[in-house]
Amino acid sequence: SPTPRADCALPPAALRAAREEGVDLVPAVQRLGGSHKAYTRFLERFIDDHAHQLALLEAALAEHDLKSGARVAHTLKGLAATLGIPALVERCFQAEKALAAARDSADSARPPVQALLDFPLAGLRRLLQALQGSGEECPTAAARPLEGFAVLVVDDSEIQLEVTAHLLRRLGAEVEAVGSGEQALARLGDPALRCDAVLMDVQMPGMDGLEATRRLRAGLGLTALPVLALSAGSLPEERELALAAGMNAFITKPVDSQDLLHALGGPLGLTPAPAPAAPPVPAADAPWARLHCIDHAAALERLGGDTELFLRTLRRMLGEFGTLPAEATPAALDAPARQALASRMHKLKGVAGTIEARTVYAQARTLEDLLRGEGSEPAIARAWHGLGAALAELDLATRSLRDAATPATPSSEAAPPLDDGQLAAFRQLLLNQDLDALSFFADRQAALSQRLGTDTTQRIAQLLDGLGFDEAAGLIPEDMGA
Repeated sequence: SPTPRADCALPPAALRAAREEGVDLVPAVQRLGGSHKAYTRFLERFIDDHAHQLALLEAALAEHDLKSGARVAHTLKGLAATLGIPALVERCFQAEKALAAARDSADSARPPVQALLDFPLAGLRRLLQALQGSGEECPTAAARPLEGFAVLVVDDSEIQLEVTAHLLRRLGAEVEAVGSGEQALARLGDPALRCDAVLMDVQMPGMDGLEATRRLRAGLGLTALPVLALSAGSLPEERELALAAGMNAFITKPVDSQDLLHALGGPLGLTPAPAPAAPPVPAADAPWARLHCIDHAAALERLGGDTELFLRTLRRMLGEFGTLPAEATPAALDAPARQALASRMHKLKGVAGTIEARTVYAQARTLEDLLRGEGSEPAIARAWHGLGAALAELDLATRSLRDAATPATPSSEAAPPLDDGQLAAFRQLLLNQDLDALSFFADRQAALSQRLGTDTTQRIAQLLDGLGFDEAAGLIPEDMGA
């Protein structure tokens, strides 16, 4: 594929700000697939997260946990390298050296690394403002650039599966979704399956994405099949492990259409074409805009303006994780229990990021970091209560808005009832746990109501909102959908 042109839409103010701050902007944007919008999002997250990283460092140094402190420095170094900030890369390198020396020393004095990593952000904020005022992205794709390509999505989070599959279908791809590494290998071992690329979650219970990739390369002989890693983590070592396992690229969750297109463009050999005008994204309603716990406008932009997908994802996240405030505070966790809870937080972090539930995202990330590191029980308990409070606040703040946005069952007067063949096809989608059942239902809800009645159709809608496919299929008598 052609080399991405990273500078074609960068405004002079952004290039000037980058030069003044010593940021290697053009090479950094090229590393992100030529998308200056992807770079802008990455830089914004870095600035927003900088205080969080410094707080982790402060907590580690307060407990003389030099290993965790070095992990913070290493993380910042990787992010700075990705963003093209050599001055910060050097500071992080010096901090790592100081922490390593302190670990080898009998002196218990606190190493002077806080000032090294407390990087001044004013210049980066000026660069961010200049980038946010930039024009259209470089020409990259037609209206449905993935038309004709088949993509297998593998993720243990049903919510993330739906979001990723939805975004890929909007780009024109044919999508199949499975929930584990084992299922992915079974599908890829079927010679009848047509698959041009795989999007593979890295952290899954049982067989994770790394092992599944090694097996599909060595065991199935699929050495040329593009496999792209999906992960809510962004540590450099995670990327290194993914590439070492045989993955072709690494996509950090939460993803949007541009992230997917840029990552898949190279492996699929897409030919650049004039980019279409972006569909208008609905403005955030005033009640949503007043909430500080969720950025409604940013979530709609990420999801291509799909308000139904946004609401469905929010409801399902609260359905899956909303009981956390009532659960007992984790205490005296052994290593497997810590790992299991960390995986749960990783999943929550990914979903919260997708819908820009930023308070929940930050709390889930803090708790995951503590569980994967050497966080003390008091620190874990504080983070647990903080996450519970954030989830409770989100639930309470959005409850009336979610209820008000719940669509009434469409009028069935204008729609003829589903015929036997259509009903059988819908039932089979449900039995196959196929996410296409969601779009089928959305398109034919009125016709289904004519056939099954309003009450049954509303019950099916509730079940599909939580991906209760088997129970929904049970509401369709076999003699009607056979």
